[in-house]
Amino acid sequence: MGSIAPVSVPRLLIAVCRQCWKSANRLLATSSTVPASEKRSAQRVPVGFLAIDCYAKTGNPPSAGYVNNSYCSYTRKSKSSLRSEFMLLPADQRTKLDDTDDNLFYSAPRFVTHVDDGFIEQLTGLYRERLKPNTRIFDMMSSWVSHLPDEMQFAHVEGHGMNEEELAKNRRLNHYFVQNLNANPKLPLPDAEFDAVVNCVSVQYLQHPDAVFAEIHRILKPGGIAIMSFSNRMFYQKAIAAWREGSEGDRVELVKGYFDSVKGANIPGFSKPEVIVRKPNLPSFMQMLRIASGDPFYAVVAHRQS
Repeated sequence: MGSIAPVSVPRLLIAVCRQCWKSANRLLATSSTVPASEKRSAQRVPVGFLAIDCYAKTGNPPSAGYVNNSYCSYTRKSKSSLRSEFMLLPADQRTKLDDTDDNLFYSAPRFVTHVDDGFIEQLTGLYRERLKPNTRIFDMMSSWVSHLPDEMQFAHVEGHGMNEEELAKNRRLNHYFVQNLNANPKLPLPDAEFDAVVNCVSVQYLQHPDAVFAEIHRILKPGGIAIMSFSNRMFYQKAIAAWREGSEGDRVELVKGYFDSVKGANIPGFSKPEVIVRKPNLPSFMQMLRIASGDPFYAVVAHRQS
């Protein structure tokens, strides 16, 4: 399936450096307060049942509360139009070690697979079990391959990603678009348009997962399925702090929390997330040192409730 690109980082290295990264993150983003003088460039982005007020970064050094060169505060909208502040993750947990423009990082195509063949086989098997032929699929944060079963035909597969060359090479996509969800989480897709949304080894890069999962809920048909799969591999410098600093179990809980964040008085949200875990039967120290091959497979699955 090609060479392996990102690699998992040994836990020992993470433990040694974690305090350094936490200190750096606190310097970059320690509160959710934006100085009034910097609110002049505010832009409100409606995303499902959330409204996001984003402010361009000004000043040097950056002020507290900024993520990816902008500050975003979240407002939940209720039926009575009353609004209350809402944020799933604090600003410091949304930061990345490399906060340069994501468009630059993903500008060069990477025609590789980011997990091993065993992971891909399990993912394709899960798609075979849970997806239905002749339905509409949204492959979010996709690449040059979608890992959909070859024998299954779909009515439409919409692709999204950060590199147009990769997406253009993906033969399963009927259409695709390029968009940085960290800069704009609003998907240019109709309400209740898709039967399934899939995401493979990319959920760790979302800096506004609550807004993105609200969008997933919006574009899914009632009863539609969302499948988020991931392993212990990542582009470490681009993963958010909450993901980098957590254990594999913590990451599962994080994704479950993303699904659970989508609910309100008139929004039933998602069903209780189902967790699928398949790990290689090896001692943990051998997995850590990658003495034997075998990427752990995690998937969190939920349905849009009617």
